[in-house]
Amino acid sequence: MISLDPVIVIALTKAIDFLFEQAGVLLAEFRGTQKSRGEVLGESHPSHQQIEKATTKDDVLSWQPKNEKLRDIPQEVDSYLNQIYQYRANKRNLEKQIAVYGGYTFAPIIVQNQLSLTEEEVKTTCQKLKDLVEEVYGKKINIIGLS
Repeated sequence: MISLDPVIVIALTKAIDFLFEQAGVLLAEFRGTQKSRGEVLGESHPSHQQIEKATTKDDVLSWQPKNEKLRDIPQEVDSYLNQIYQYRANKRNLEKQIAVYGGYTFAPIIVQNQLSLTEEEVKTTCQKLKDLVEEVYGKKINIIGLS
């Protein structure tokens, strides 16, 4: 068993908590709003995800890190989480702008595009965070809603 720096353990726990408690809900919300706007963004195939057993938070917390380069993990996790929080704040501001115009359909195309890009950036950053956790543990994590 590897003796880990407590800062690394805290960072990994924050990443795992976010991925399993918030990311799936957040991305499901985005898919719902995109569907209501008539947008169809490139999603992973749900039938493929259902074939694989979903990984649970407890499974991941029970694993031991395999990666030897753990020193920069706290900074990377904080960076990804800060990016996600900033994108979420940007999304709320864009939604306020859209409300001023009377809805998504009436908002300028640039605001519509900024909203779509912001949602896609959240998804991409969540995926990067998941990839980082997978790299640390050396195992594949299957979270429904996040490929």
